[in-house]
Amino acid sequence: MDLKSRVWKILHDSKYKEYYLRTQIEVFQSFTNIINSAIALITAASIIAWILLVDYFYLWAFALIFTQTINIFKPTFPFSKFLKECEGKLKNIKKLNLEMDLLWLEIKNENPQIPISEERFLSLKKQIDTIAIFEDKTPFKFKKKTAAIVKKKNDTFHECVSS
Repeated sequence: MDLKSRVWKILHDSKYKEYYLRTQIEVFQSFTNIINSAIALITAASIIAWILLVDYFYLWAFALIFTQTINIFKPTFPFSKFLKECEGKLKNIKKLNLEMDLLWLEIKNENPQIPISEERFLSLKKQIDTIAIFEDKTPFKFKKKTAAIVKKKNDTFHECVSS
């Protein structure tokens, strides 16, 4: 396989990883927003709830205890750690994708300003491959819906670059 097709393959794969990380970050951020909104709503409405639920005050007391417990343990939830890790990896892969884009353009135009070397390509490939490895085992499953969204974005990228 020549250098041009290998660079294209790695660029296509790394763009897929970028889109996947971005989509997962959006999922985890929305999950975080839902938890924070529920905690804020239950905590802020506690006075009104005590008045309205005089006969069933224990229900609201349970809700307050539950939300405060979640608030205490929220920093230890695995999705917040996973979200931070994904954000760091996304930042790195975006930078590497820019470098890979430049390399692709140099090869595609066959007019490189910098000599294109196998070492440069392999160095970028190695860095991109290490980004896909997560430190901890994640308890989260990547859903088919997320994969479909990412595939659509990646196909759009492929169409734009090909034309």
